[in-house]
Amino acid sequence: IAISLPAYVMWVYITIPMSVMMTNIMYLCVDLFFRDVTSRNTFKVPSKAPVLFVCAPHSNQLLDPLVVMRTCPRRTGFLCAAKTMRKRIIGTIATSLDSIPVDRAQDLKHKGTGTCLVQGDRLVGTGTAFKTEIHAKDRVEVGAVEVSVAEVLSDGEARLKRPPEKEAPKESLPFAVLPHVDSTALYENVFERLGASECVGIFPEGGSHDRTELLPLKMGVSIMALGA
Repeated sequence: IAISLPAYVMWVYITIPMSVMMTNIMYLCVDLFFRDVTSRNTFKVPSKAPVLFVCAPHSNQLLDPLVVMRTCPRRTGFLCAAKTMRKRIIGTIATSLDSIPVDRAQDLKHKGTGTCLVQGDRLVGTGTAFKTEIHAKDRVEVGAVEVSVAEVLSDGEARLKRPPEKEAPKESLPFAVLPHVDSTALYENVFERLGASECVGIFPEGGSHDRTELLPLKMGVSIMALGA
């Protein structure tokens, strides 16, 4: 029986789940991109128990999780920046690969109004609107110094959790705000998957880079391991 190409494509689209189709396409891309991918000790991965894969270093946001997934004997959903998952094409692929969205403070960073100066455990602003732009637990970047806010006292003053370790600039400078991110939903999502004996992957450096050494590891992976 002769079947036209459009009809065959439609049959594949209807009968094969999008997650399975996208996974196989991504695995094919890995096979074409790399001449050879070798893995060792995959027999140690339990066949049914929950597994938290902690991977480092993280040199490529797209390829690294795909390589791990391609060589892993079990299906694994990786944590992925929510900013990336909101993109049309990449977001569709990430969702199909069971990725878990993660909101990161650096992705939500925004420029503040006016200028400010760090004076001990105080953040003093000029022409600022701290009450509307800054909240407790937010971080503020002033030049090369980053400080954490304990309490907003007024539009022009905020109390810091502690004085900065580095020497703060002597002049009032433009600043950027890194909002505090509530990760409760993220941890609940991870715990739910691990509780269902599924696999979750994480790159604990918090972002991709091209350095030869590891970046400081985020503590979220410890919370996930201990809370599962």
